[in-house]
Order: sequence, then C-alpha cells, then structure tokens
Amino acid sequence: MARFCTECGAAIPEGAGFCIECGAKAPEAETVPAQAAAAAIPEPLPPVPQQPAREQYTYEEPAQTAYPPQSSAWSAAPDRSQKPVSTLAFWALKILYAIPVVGFFASLVLAIAPENKSLKHHALAAFIWRLIILGLLIFGSIRLWKGVETHWDEVSDSFTAIMDGNGFEDLDDLLNGLKDAISDAGN
Repeated sequence: MARFCTECGAAIPEGAGFCIECGAKAPEAETVPAQAAAAAIPEPLPPVPQQPAREQYTYEEPAQTAYPPQSSAWSAAPDRSQKPVSTLAFWALKILYAIPVVGFFASLVLAIAPENKSLKHHALAAFIWRLIILGLLIFGSIRLWKGVETHWDEVSDSFTAIMDGNGFEDLDDLLNGLKDAISDAGN
C-alpha cells in the first residue's frame, strides 16, 4: 500500500525513509485510512481563462527610394594604390637596399615615385633608416677624427722615431698615443 507524507501529503516510495518532496521523516509502515489518502491528493487546478486573440499584423515593405549606385569594396576592382607589398617583393627590395649606393638611390626614388602606398611607405622607411645610419657614421667619424687630431703630433713623432730605428720604446709611445686618441674619441 502506498504511503503518504504527513507534512506535505506527497506519495513516498516503498522503502524510502524520508519524503522526496519536503524531506520530512516518512511515517512507519502503518496503513493510512482512505479518508487521509483522499485528503492528501490535491484538487485539480481551475482552468486557465483563454486570452483574447491578438490582432494579426502584416509586414509591409517600405517604399523604395532610388539612390545612385555606389561602389563598394567588395564589388569594385582592386585598387592598385592599396595593394600590399608581396613577400617576394619585400625580400627583393631588402636585397636591393643592401647594395650601398644603389640601395640609397633606389629607396629615394621608390619613396617618391610609385602610386602604391604600401611600396612607397616601405621605401620611405628604408630611406629614413639610411639617413639615420649615414648621420651616425658622419658624427662618429668627426668625433673620432677630433680625438686623433689632438694626439696626432705624439703619434707622428713616435712613428717617425720607430722608422728611424730608435727601438721599441717609441713603439710603446705610439701605441699609448693611439689608445689615448681612441679613448678621447669615445668621451
């Protein structure tokens, strides 16, 4: 015979010690009177009132306005001025720029002439790097020459003495003079 919970009235399966609905301890295996069992069964819910039918709306297409045709990025032919530099062209240009004088003028011409913006920007970057390196080389050369110039008399006197056969003492003076020139150029 079926058992029912004394707290909530839910049916408890055979062998269960607690109600599966509320967790209350299940009653002992005594029989429940028929009146208690009938009272535990919930009454059916009243029927739900019907909602009034909604109005049906129909979709109407908006009136079409005539616009002039526009070119889109998807339908237009590719613009050559926006085409990226290919990998092969990139490396070919790097090799061209590596040639000392030719690379300088090639980067200058390609930074000014082409319509392709990608190629133009690539060449402009190479040209700017060449100008920076050239400026650093000129600055370093001037700085080094100034250091050698201040010790030039000492170096030339030592060199002349060595050539005249005055021995290795003058060679030490020559080497020390060169070291001083280089260290002064670094400062």
